[in-house]
Amino acid sequence: MPTDTCHIKIESRQYDLFNKDLGQGFSRRKALVAVIVFAVWWGLAFAAGAPTWSQATVAVYIAPPVLISWFALQEDGGGRPRYALWWDRGRFLLRRRDNLVPRTLTPHDAPRPINIHRPRLFVIDVDSIT
Repeated sequence: MPTDTCHIKIESRQYDLFNKDLGQGFSRRKALVAVIVFAVWWGLAFAAGAPTWSQATVAVYIAPPVLISWFALQEDGGGRPRYALWWDRGRFLLRRRDNLVPRTLTPHDAPRPINIHRPRLFVIDVDSIT
């Protein structure tokens, strides 16, 4: 339940970095998501041929991944990060054509006609048996 899980947050935090105290620290999960966003963005920008050292370096290499990371790590009412919603929507868009219940008939099987059964009445004559 979203109302139950948003009150319990068990997460690992990084309290020091390179022997520097970070106070209350930062969430390692959030840091990992930010590192992944930065790495993917830098790889795509470098592959696209963006200039590495120019006046546009901040606008190309730093600002977009910072904004993407910030929006991805915002939490909804249930305490889930927004990137989980993006992941769920992406999976839905990729799999929405799949049947929920698998097909049991192959395409060449035609529907069979409905058989109508009529009751039959059998009368057993006890006198004729013996």
